[in-house]
Amino acid sequence: MSNSINFQHFNKTIGCIASLSDSKHDFGKFKNIDKIIDDSKDSIPCKDDESISPLTEEGFLLRYIWNTDISPNKKDITETSFKENIQDDYKIFIDNYDINSSSNIQKNIQEAGITDKSIFIICDTSYSSLKKDLKNVNNVNNGEQKFYWCQTKQTLYDPAGKTNYNTGKNYGFQNNNSNFLFCWENGEKENIDYYPSWKPQEAQTLDELDTQDDNIKLCTNKEIWLKLNYKNVNDYKNYESYLLIYDPITKKYSYANKKICSI
Repeated sequence: MSNSINFQHFNKTIGCIASLSDSKHDFGKFKNIDKIIDDSKDSIPCKDDESISPLTEEGFLLRYIWNTDISPNKKDITETSFKENIQDDYKIFIDNYDINSSSNIQKNIQEAGITDKSIFIICDTSYSSLKKDLKNVNNVNNGEQKFYWCQTKQTLYDPAGKTNYNTGKNYGFQNNNSNFLFCWENGEKENIDYYPSWKPQEAQTLDELDTQDDNIKLCTNKEIWLKLNYKNVNDYKNYESYLLIYDPITKKYSYANKKICSI
């Protein structure tokens, strides 16, 4: 098994460990964490494999991300701090991101040859420091390059707090002349994402699966549909995401939204 999390080397074991580790990360402080992990394991194709167990955040990083025995300090991180597969497949930028009058992120991606007029950022938390840097996106390319902080059906379903048009006023979201703006996924367009189950469940690699749909990397033994719903297509506040889950074994459906997800 390759010790890299990138998709080229993705397999069932990595997907199942990532799923359980994410549950441990999100719910680790709950008193019933053991039951939560058991419930999570019931939803993955490795549910009967006793060798599959969740990792701590530190353990996950050491196994799949860092090329070191202990996690490096931020100021000591270099390209060689990462697994060789990550170095081979990704362009890595190391920057302390001191906030100044320009955007270090914009500078780095342009040095990598990314000069698209529209750059879309999808983030599932309101605590990201990216916003502090991106508010300084300047008029490189004569103002043609703009960065967008995106609301999608996935970010809407996640119960954590989010930055939006109103709360992002200080970052330029309400300034029409800003090069850092807020946007949201259009509900009038195709608004259902399908996440197929991992099958056949005995398959270990992506090449052995019945489909090559990228969403299968969710690594679940359920059939899942994520739907975007809205009351007013032009008002981001009127959007909500719903999850429909089908269990092929019990032949039953279940439903969840952000409120149920947060319970």
